[in-house]
Amino acid sequence: MPAQSASDQLAAALLSRIPIEQAKAVLAYRLGVDTAEAFTLMRSHARSQRRRLTDVASDIIQGSADIGSFARPERS
Repeated sequence: MPAQSASDQLAAALLSRIPIEQAKAVLAYRLGVDTAEAFTLMRSHARSQRRRLTDVASDIIQGSADIGSFARPERS
């Protein structure tokens, strides 16, 4: 199988950003954080679960993700 061209890789990256941006907005709204924090939480969750960020984003958009598992513990 031939390697992807640079333009194919760029197109795939741009398409994967759409659900990630949507999921950031959902997570930010549900957790009451800004979108930068939502992305950090989503990325940390994906890494800790050894999952692709786009798969986690898809779960958030579809409503099948446990949003509470993305929240950081309260600081005292």
